[in-house]
Amino acid sequence: MRRLVHRDKAEAGAVRARLDILALRAGNGRNAWNGVIVATRSLVRVRRLGRRVVDAARRRSWRRFDRLVARSAIGASWRRDLPEANDHELALGPELDRLAPDVIHARGPLALGVAARATARARLQGREVPWLYDATEDLGPTSSRTAASARKIAVGRQLEDEYAGHAWRVLADDRTVANRLEDRLGRRVDVVEPLDGQGRLDRTAAETLAAVYRDLLGPDRVGAMPDSALTDTFERPVLPPRPASSAPLVGFGPANMAGQAWAWAKALERHVAGARTEVLMVDRGSPLGFPADELVPAATYARDVSWQLRTRDRVLGTWSHAVLEAGRPIMGTLYGQTFANDARVMADAGIRVGLVFHGSELRDPRHHAQRHRWSPFLDHTDPWVAKVQAAVDLIRPQIDEFSGPCLVSTPDLLEYLPRAQWIPVVVDVASWTPGPRVMERAVPVVIHAPSRAAIKGSTHVEKAVGPLVDAGIIDYRRISAVRPDRMPTVLREADVVLDQFAIGSYGVLAVQAMAAGTVVVGDVTDDVRRHVRDATGMIVPIVQATPETLTSVLRDLAGDVETARRSAQAGPDFVAAVHDGALAAAALARALELPLRPRAEAG
Repeated sequence: MRRLVHRDKAEAGAVRARLDILALRAGNGRNAWNGVIVATRSLVRVRRLGRRVVDAARRRSWRRFDRLVARSAIGASWRRDLPEANDHELALGPELDRLAPDVIHARGPLALGVAARATARARLQGREVPWLYDATEDLGPTSSRTAASARKIAVGRQLEDEYAGHAWRVLADDRTVANRLEDRLGRRVDVVEPLDGQGRLDRTAAETLAAVYRDLLGPDRVGAMPDSALTDTFERPVLPPRPASSAPLVGFGPANMAGQAWAWAKALERHVAGARTEVLMVDRGSPLGFPADELVPAATYARDVSWQLRTRDRVLGTWSHAVLEAGRPIMGTLYGQTFANDARVMADAGIRVGLVFHGSELRDPRHHAQRHRWSPFLDHTDPWVAKVQAAVDLIRPQIDEFSGPCLVSTPDLLEYLPRAQWIPVVVDVASWTPGPRVMERAVPVVIHAPSRAAIKGSTHVEKAVGPLVDAGIIDYRRISAVRPDRMPTVLREADVVLDQFAIGSYGVLAVQAMAAGTVVVGDVTDDVRRHVRDATGMIVPIVQATPETLTSVLRDLAGDVETARRSAQAGPDFVAAVHDGALAAAALARALELPLRPRAEAG
């Protein structure tokens, strides 16, 4: 019989007890031993339970001790407890030596040792490199600006105490941090407070920082600060030259609002000989899906540097032309939150860059509220209005500085950018063929499908149709979250489509409804109607109504079937002449300097 080896006496006793019980069950055990075996089995169970209780208590005690140590500054050492500092040195130290900078700006405690050691190595080589420390965290004992433990705060403070005193100048993000640093270091600390949480500076803070640099390097080496924001300064990529090609590759993105970037791209392919296109669209989780060549998740677009670099290299290496939408960058946030730096990088690479605007990124709420009675921007205290205004105020100076071609998707936007060209929205005319003749039903079906209720004036619509619904004059339906491929069916089932009653123009939905042969009612200003007529020779067949007159206009349409039908019948011809893609392709070809095919050849 082989000998069994056990870890301890308790395990050996448990095994013997189990063997005896098995023997009893098989009828081989001695009855006299029954009680002993059962008692032994119970004792083993008690011992095992006790051991588990002791082990659990021991583990809980060590966990509490570990947490106590983590919260305590006792015995803290940045060299042991802050290994990231050494990682920064390994990654950045050799690069600083290679760059041989004139000045080093160390922002945050982790950059302290990197900057101090880089300047020391430069001094050994005979170069004096001034450096400054910019404190970004409050490392005081009662810090409220960081969620770090007391131990982490302590090691950060150790790092500051060891290196910050050697910096040529010390800065801080706010006065509280500056006061604590002055007390600890015994030296002056300047305050340069960012405008927001993303580190952007206002004019005053930028001037303060510029003065610090002039003090470090001398006034002859630091000129006056330019009018453009400091965030406009960036390192342009160095890439091999793009191979010359006779066939243009035009990129669009990243908004693809209502699928228009895709529609314009396909129109360009039809009307420009040899043209190829590529549409990049950011997926923001909308249930409405539009076609694109690349659909990138919003998080990847905003934060994935590897995707941004791959996209940059592909764009700069293959595109000949680019159309940037809605003031947004095409390569993620690699060069900032707006189009401006992306446009500069692409222009440097020889890409012809144009901008196209869809609406709220260009339409100034203050200006619109002053000129339009039914403007959705009348309440400037509304958070949404304030957000739109802030976005317009941010991007407008960059639009004014941009010297390339600009396009707008609706004629009303020319009011805000007169130098732009109108690029009509495009629909696939073949997909929007008219349905049954309108106004055949005793009670006409009236639908309203707002993409954004405030912009469409949906509150005015609901108020105006209420009395007509109560009187049984119309059958009103409000449509939302319908997939694009379902919209042709939805519109063909309607007699009247209510577009918008707040902005003063018309957009994609109105064009689709006209193509489908329905009566379209909306508030379109005289300026928009005049521009369309002058540019195309066509009259916009949208029945005019304001929030004030909508009830009476709908009542008249329900009572005058022939007038309503004439308006509906004019829609498909208007769309075929203005919104089939030919005029849009012509506008793009002019803006991007592309050769346009004759219309007959393109057809």
